[in-house]
Amino acid sequence: IATELTVRLFSLRSFATGIAFTKTETLQIALVSAVVLGETVSARGFFAITLGFAGVLVLSRLPAAGAARLGKPVILGLVAGGLFAVAATAYRGATLALEPAPYLSRALFALAAATSLQTVIMSLWLSIVEPGEIRRVLHGWKRTAPVGILGLLGSLGWFAAFSLQNAAYVRALGQIEVVFTLLASILYFRERLGPREMAGILLITLSVVVLVLEVAR
Repeated sequence: IATELTVRLFSLRSFATGIAFTKTETLQIALVSAVVLGETVSARGFFAITLGFAGVLVLSRLPAAGAARLGKPVILGLVAGGLFAVAATAYRGATLALEPAPYLSRALFALAAATSLQTVIMSLWLSIVEPGEIRRVLHGWKRTAPVGILGLLGSLGWFAAFSLQNAAYVRALGQIEVVFTLLASILYFRERLGPREMAGILLITLSVVVLVLEVAR
C-alpha cells in the first residue's frame, strides 16, 4: 500500500512535496518502534537519523518556492512514510519472534513469509485489475530474473539487518544506498555532481559515521 501511494504521488502536480514527506519514514520508524517494540533510540542515534534525513531531502530536489505544501501530496507522503515505517518495524518484530534461531535463519524465514504473502496479494490484484499481465510477466522472465535475484539479495540484507538491530538504525544506515546510486551514475553514466549533490552526500555520510559509532559503543 505504501508503494502504491508513492506511485500515485507522481500523478499529482505537487508530487515533489509528497515525495519529500515520504522521507519522514526514518523519523517515523523511531516512534513506531518505541511504541510497538519498546525499542528506543539514543539522543546521538536520533541526531544521526536526522542528519541522514536532511541529506536525503537535499538530494530529493525540494519543491520550488510557492509550490503547494499542504493538501493531498503531503497526506499521501506522510501516510506512505508511516506505512513504510510500520512495515519495517513489523519485519523487525517478525525476526525477533523467531529467536533463538540464528539471525540469518530468522531473516530467511521472515523474508520468505513476507515475499510469499506479497506474491499472493499481487497475483490476485493483477488477475482482477489487469488480466493477462501475469502471463506477460512470466513470458519475460529471462530479462527480469537478474533484477529479481538482485532484489531478493537486497531484501535478504534488509531482513538480516532487522534481525540484528533496531529498525530505525537499520533504515537510517540504509540511506547510504542514495550515495551508492549517485556514485553509479558517475561511473556508469559519466554524470557530474553539483554542490547540492555533494552537500547531500556529506550529510548522509556523516549520518552513517555517527550512527556506526553510536551502535558500536
